[in-house]
Amino acid sequence: MSSEQSVFIIVLFGAVILFSIVVISAAFRTRKRRATARAQGMANPHNPISNVPWRRFAGALGAIYARSEWHKSRGAKRVYTAEQTYFGCVSAFSLGMVRNMLRTDWGVKNSAQAVAQLTKSMESISMVAAATWRGSGVSPDQVEEIGTELVKEGLAKEHFLHFHMLLQHVDPSAEYDVDVLAFDIARVANFVRWAGYADYLIPAEARWFQDQLGIAAAVSFESWEEYGEGYVRGLKKNFRGGNKPYISAEQWLNTEADSPWKTQKWISG
Repeated sequence: MSSEQSVFIIVLFGAVILFSIVVISAAFRTRKRRATARAQGMANPHNPISNVPWRRFAGALGAIYARSEWHKSRGAKRVYTAEQTYFGCVSAFSLGMVRNMLRTDWGVKNSAQAVAQLTKSMESISMVAAATWRGSGVSPDQVEEIGTELVKEGLAKEHFLHFHMLLQHVDPSAEYDVDVLAFDIARVANFVRWAGYADYLIPAEARWFQDQLGIAAAVSFESWEEYGEGYVRGLKKNFRGGNKPYISAEQWLNTEADSPWKTQKWISG
């Protein structure tokens, strides 16, 4: 081997080492930034759960799925408390597992896709809830009164105004399956929880979707029992198998004294 070849090999080897150091350093900085952002987001285990009735009510709409997760992960080391899992935007599963389920179940891999899919799902739910409510014969005065009561419970007023405007543009004579509505509300509420946990939503976005889900539930059902039973019927209409974990979760939520549905009252419209 000539001296020129030896020098070339040494220089090339040094360049490879330098490139590797740069790549590793960049990856470390990226990971650190993500960890910092995550620590400041909704997945921070030190974040307290809201005591505002409406916030807890809206968060617990997806508790059927949170309960199933909590049961499946029994015995595993958990980062979050049961209260955080039932009422917040976190999961008993790992971040990687939740992101994989978001990709598989909802086809979303990032924030933009999550917001777009949630917006599409929420528009459908709100339309059905608004049409069903108008079809029940609710008067304009009753709408105003109920909106005021929900705001007192903690609902953002501007979020109810959005739903109020939607009421003017739906067909009150249209017929919808409220069992499927209950199923959709629970499933999308769980989607919001997962998306918040995966850092696909900022807190303001999560609150918007949770508020709209809460309004839809409040004006469509009278109790956790009615909502839960409707969910189970809607589940069976959508899926023929694999339903047992969710049926068991609904039964637990509506019977156990320490369940989130027993400790948080149903807020009805």
